[in-house]
Amino acid sequence: MDKSWLIDRKVVSIIKAMRGHIRSEFGESVSLTNDQLFVQLKGYADASRSQQLKSLLEQLETMIQPPEPEPAQETPHKIYRGRVVAETAPAADDREYEGEKAHRFKSVRIYRGQRVSP
Repeated sequence: MDKSWLIDRKVVSIIKAMRGHIRSEFGESVSLTNDQLFVQLKGYADASRSQQLKSLLEQLETMIQPPEPEPAQETPHKIYRGRVVAETAPAADDREYEGEKAHRFKSVRIYRGQRVSP
């Protein structure tokens, strides 16, 4: 999530004041590194009885544009070196070959480079 709105010093000072009010009223601490910081601050301000916290939220909203939630994207199941890899089940021929290969190697024994009967 884009946190470019946290660069402004005035915005950070308002958020610090809001964090202090939230800590005193709710007893919980709000982290600046939280991805949902603005949403969390807004939730606490809506639930708060303090007019000061609500006015701080209004100041914050006028200074920044609230970040829009990013649409949830479906992540492909397999990514290899940044590219999507198609998931395919092994073909029937491959399974038969693997079975033959396993059977063939079970019956052949090699000792010092020479085939030895089982």
